[in-house]
Amino acid sequence: MNTLFRALGEDVAVQKIHEALQKTGGSTFVYGLSGSQKHAVYASAFETAPRPTVVLVHNREAMDGWCENLAALLPDVTVLELPEVDAAGEEIAASAKSLERSSRRMDVLGRLLRGENLIVLSTMVAAAAKGMSRGDFERLSLRIGTGDDVGLRKLIGSLADLGYARVEEVESMGQFSARGGIVDVFPINRTAPVRIEFFDDEVDSLREFDLETKRSQRNIGAVSILPLARTDAKGRPALFLSYLKGNGTVLFDEPTRLREELRTMVKENPDIKKHIFSWEDLLEEAEHNNVVFSALMLQQIHGAEPDATISITVTNMTPFQRQMDLFTGELSRYLAAKERILILLSTKEKANGLREMLAKRRLPSSVMDEGAELSEKRITIQTGLLLSGFELASDRLVVMTEKDIFGHVKRRIAKSAPEGEKISHFRDIKPGDYVVHVNHGIGKYVGVVTLEVGGVRRDYLHIKY
Repeated sequence: MNTLFRALGEDVAVQKIHEALQKTGGSTFVYGLSGSQKHAVYASAFETAPRPTVVLVHNREAMDGWCENLAALLPDVTVLELPEVDAAGEEIAASAKSLERSSRRMDVLGRLLRGENLIVLSTMVAAAAKGMSRGDFERLSLRIGTGDDVGLRKLIGSLADLGYARVEEVESMGQFSARGGIVDVFPINRTAPVRIEFFDDEVDSLREFDLETKRSQRNIGAVSILPLARTDAKGRPALFLSYLKGNGTVLFDEPTRLREELRTMVKENPDIKKHIFSWEDLLEEAEHNNVVFSALMLQQIHGAEPDATISITVTNMTPFQRQMDLFTGELSRYLAAKERILILLSTKEKANGLREMLAKRRLPSSVMDEGAELSEKRITIQTGLLLSGFELASDRLVVMTEKDIFGHVKRRIAKSAPEGEKISHFRDIKPGDYVVHVNHGIGKYVGVVTLEVGGVRRDYLHIKY
């Protein structure tokens, strides 16, 4: 998206936003951005000066928008979602799913701790959860290499402290077994289990092994084992934002909605209060880093007084819904006003087809490669995906997308998650349990209710999403 980023960077307000995100501390309030325009501006700022960045969102729809647009805008940047945990402090879903979520959460924390230039997206329930502190993570994480003097008994005790379950035979992630001078362990951060052989207290060899046959496969020089437990008896819970170590950026997307989401969580389930941190705690921890509050409307931010405020005016693009006369009429108006026009389509074939159609209507256009300069004399068409377009009048920039023009967009197909444990009967769950619906996602089982539908009374499962 070099063409788009370069054009955005010419706007004075966008330049101020870039400068705000490059600061090493302080806080800035930016208002006037929403949807794809917001994602594009902040993505351009990240590309200008990459650093560990956390974006807090208020609901699933906002999360999906960030995920999809960042994948298109910053294809070479690692963008991860922080997995949520429930009120009881355990991972949502049954054991296999629980370990997978724990693995992904620990992976995110490890990357932040190492200072990787990535973007972490988090809902409020995930961000506010009381989890392992940075100090405990470093203290409890293990790194074992061939020739290390570890001690068999000490290793067994350490694995137990990390939350790994001791079993007779390792069958899944998060387990370990010990027999003679051999310890088998399946770290949550590896795709294959590891066999550690000792000679007295010294590690003699490290080998991956097959989970089914238990036969050793390839030798490895060292293995890192991330903790599975939240912390041990010595530890104190902490916010995951502490893993930024004051070297990152925390972006509060629609802060008023974020705070309201946290308040609603506590109101609906008072017991959750002892398992999460407060809004004030989040702000306090975030303030160790560079903080940006972003909202569509100017507003007061509870508990915070930003050092600077930046206003930007961006207009959402008109949905043309295949009304080509309306579409070409708007293009003519933009060209007459000497606006620079960028149209993003999903394939080269569609880009060439649109160019031919515009040529028949005597509208100048070119299909250009990434990085081309925009011109006020012609329409630039490129391949690219963005959920919606916008107009930045102060920069004389117009961005249109496939969805704006045709009413649809070629969406990225999400990777399917591992299948969880199926519920065979409603007695398998009790009120308060979390369940996963194949279409609607994660919800809380409230109970059985009797409803009359079409004159027939039936029992239904009440799931709150």
